[in-house]
Amino acid sequence: MTRMGIPHQKALSYIEFVSQLKGISIEGVSSVFTEDDEYDREQLRLFLDICRKAQASGVRLGLRHIAAAMPFWICPLHIWIW
Repeated sequence: MTRMGIPHQKALSYIEFVSQLKGISIEGVSSVFTEDDEYDREQLRLFLDICRKAQASGVRLGLRHIAAAMPFWICPLHIWIW
């Protein structure tokens, strides 16, 4: 969330703001795991929580993606959510 974007504490309000801009549609949201198993579980929880809250407020997120920065063939933590 922070490495490529914004801190998770600000993500929901940012998503809601962007979703209301004229001429803009959200095609997807994503995050990258840190490759620290303990923190990655927490990051996944935060990511899914933000996605649930955004959708509950009526925001269409499009594709949701979270994966490790390592190549997918060596990392067991890969999650695509449609």
